[in-house]
Amino acid sequence: MKQYELLVVLPGTMEESAVPGLVGEVKAVVEKHGGENLKMQDRGKSRLAYPIRHIRYGYFHIIQFTAEGETIPKIQKDLALMRELLRSLITAFDPKTRAETQKKLGRKEEGPMRTLASVFERFGGETKKTEVESKAPASAPPKAPAKESTETKETEASKETEAPAEDQQEGEKPAVKLEDIDKKLDQLLEDDLKQV
Repeated sequence: MKQYELLVVLPGTMEESAVPGLVGEVKAVVEKHGGENLKMQDRGKSRLAYPIRHIRYGYFHIIQFTAEGETIPKIQKDLALMRELLRSLITAFDPKTRAETQKKLGRKEEGPMRTLASVFERFGGETKKTEVESKAPASAPPKAPAKESTETKETEASKETEAPAEDQQEGEKPAVKLEDIDKKLDQLLEDDLKQV
């Protein structure tokens, strides 16, 4: 028996209370065809890369299970008959290979939020730093002033004229809002669609 991973995308237009019932139906289909050792992961609601049936958001669920190879087409056929599902995908799953791949890529976490954060950073956004990272160590000795040129004096003067925002301290970067991320992603998706 091999290990498999089933990704199920449910429409984001569904009521949140109806999602567990539909996931239970998917689980029953897997068990009906001999799926064992089921592990369920709720990945939450996230924006889809492109609209499916005019729906832009979906509930993502991952089901890991073990089964015989010949039962996979039967599971796929039954899942295709479920009209409520936006997408379903079954892939072979090897935990050792997954861990090695994640290590090579330098990822500590998986999922949609990690992907959104990396996209936002790549296109000029900055993620919120933790308190420990943002504060300078208090025990660091002040640096001795070096010979100042006219250029350094001009840049220091321009920095002094720029006052920091009232709600943030000096040296801290502004926190990124989720709305800003959504707007940036919408803009990127629209630009990509225009190129097609």
